[in-house]
Amino acid sequence: MIVKAKRLAFILEQLDHNNYCIIDDVFPCELSLSLYQRLNDLYNKGTFKEATIGKDRILDKSVRSDKIYWWNLFDLQYCEEKYIKYLKFFQKIFNRRFYIGTNRIEVFYSIYEQGTFYTKHYDNFKNSNKRKITFITYLNKEWKKYSTTNGELVIYEGDKEIFVEPLFNRTVIFFSEFVLHEVLPATQTRFAITSWFYTGFPYL
Repeated sequence: MIVKAKRLAFILEQLDHNNYCIIDDVFPCELSLSLYQRLNDLYNKGTFKEATIGKDRILDKSVRSDKIYWWNLFDLQYCEEKYIKYLKFFQKIFNRRFYIGTNRIEVFYSIYEQGTFYTKHYDNFKNSNKRKITFITYLNKEWKKYSTTNGELVIYEGDKEIFVEPLFNRTVIFFSEFVLHEVLPATQTRFAITSWFYTGFPYL
């Protein structure tokens, strides 16, 4: 088994009861370090692009101002191949447990530079429910805590607000259709991998 039984049981229980799960150290530290180095290399080469929103891929920095780099699943580094194996393992488990029938995965690196953010949203396009699971792993090696907003992920659960610090090797998993969330303005550079498990083609 790729993930220990107790960890897997915790993830499934949290998704069952809350529609989301926050868990640390799902992945070996050396794998996350390799992914962090890969992300940094790509960023330093200037390969990241301004993130867009919606099916029409509109650039609107009043809504979303991070930068992203989409993975080419046919041209991956070794560490990325290992990460994809984990994602496919979770995909099988989630399909079996929640009957969601996902058959595709999208993955991208994201960088929130100082002052950037993503306002409240669901991870599906309007009038679409193809994205079923959102899977995020944070790669912030030396994250500093501040009393002000600090690039946290905020999950909205009714009247509750759950603030999630993007600590190194922390993973957040949630149902894309049901979990309203946002990224608060960053006060330091914030690194992550975001994946979506979805059915069919995401833009159709």
